[in-house]
Amino acid sequence: MPLLFGEVLVIQPPTDNLYKLVAIFGLIVWGFSFYIPLQKLDEAQLEFAKWNAEWNPILFRALDVDNNAREQLECAIADAKVSVNDPNPDQYCEAIEAKFLEQKLAASNLELNMAELRGRKNIVDELEKRYDRYRCYGLVCTFVGFVTMILGFWCWYVKVQRPLDLALRREADK
Repeated sequence: MPLLFGEVLVIQPPTDNLYKLVAIFGLIVWGFSFYIPLQKLDEAQLEFAKWNAEWNPILFRALDVDNNAREQLECAIADAKVSVNDPNPDQYCEAIEAKFLEQKLAASNLELNMAELRGRKNIVDELEKRYDRYRCYGLVCTFVGFVTMILGFWCWYVKVQRPLDLALRREADK
């Protein structure tokens, strides 16, 4: 029965019967078994969103730089092939070499970004494992809470409430 203590409503657990207490405890465990995994899923989704917000632009920018460097290198090679008959081929070789160095720098930057991306992916994988663990705990708690709740209410009804109802009916019949 709820008691009013000052301005705060205090709910006392049913201590008059152990079966009721077990049933209420099972109901609470069953209820929290849904809340905790959903809360952890929200946290994991927030981490995934942060990860995507941080690393998707870097990855796309690195891929664009690499693709642009490759295209420029291919264009320089094509220009060099066209101008083979030019009397001053050294300037084309220098241009190709500069483009090649740009492409090599872009490729090394891409490798660094990819290495960091793999490290971040390991963190995300760990978050996913943690969420799976919480989901497993949630399923176990759902089962245990539901069984405890059903057994508590059933035992309370069969062993306590039915005999009380019978006794009240007998007394009412007298």
